Amino acid sequence: MEDFDLQSWIAEHSDADVLERLLDAGALRVSGVPRGALAELAREWSRRHDWKTAADSLGNTYEEAVLQAMVYGEASKGNQTTLKWLARFLKQVDNVPLCDATALACSFAVRRPDETLEFVTNRLNDTAPFIQRFAIMVLMDHYMTGDRLNRTLELYGTVKPHSPEAEQALVKGYTAAFLNSPARTREALLHDRRPADDFNRLLDAMLQSPRLTPPLQETLAEIKR
Repeated sequence: MEDFDLQSWIAEHSDADVLERLLDAGALRVSGVPRGALAELAREWSRRHDWKTAADSLGNTYEEAVLQAMVYGEASKGNQTTLKWLARFLKQVDNVPLCDATALACSFAVRRPDETLEFVTNRLNDTAPFIQRFAIMVLMDHYMTGDRLNRTLELYGTVKPHSPEAEQALVKGYTAAFLNSPARTREALLHDRRPADDFNRLLDAMLQSPRLTPPLQETLAEIKR
């Protein structure tokens, strides 16, 4: 660790295009390191015996925050260690890029889905905008296949977004679910209990996705109230 100059590494891996996409990362300084490079470094650090010390020593730049999340996601052998850290970390998240990068970094959700799902479920209606968005995004990133999709759709049906950031995340999540399984998602939406105005606003936002083919758009539009 003593021989590794992280700031030099970040400078070497910075990319102008990535930097431009991340300019809305709150007050954090951003260098524009591609996610793939951060993930590769996180995998290296996760194999260190002192990974936790290394991760906790990171600074407050965007790249270091994402790297910390990735190292915890890769290295921790016990979910309680990770989830305690995550609960603290989420209180500091104040922007969409960091929120979404943290959700995607939660690879432990695949290894220990039940514990992680309980953690996420308890935060799905949190009034803190980025904590609620994080919970919605974790479901989108890690609970979209097989029986997990059914549970995700059930949970999405309970969500009342408390901010534009959370509402946007819910649209993204439902759209991803619809693309994954149009029939199951349509059925879940048919039984949705939101007020008509909220429901139609959700569908209208989903219909704006360029990923939806005309037949899928038609299927979705048919269930507007």
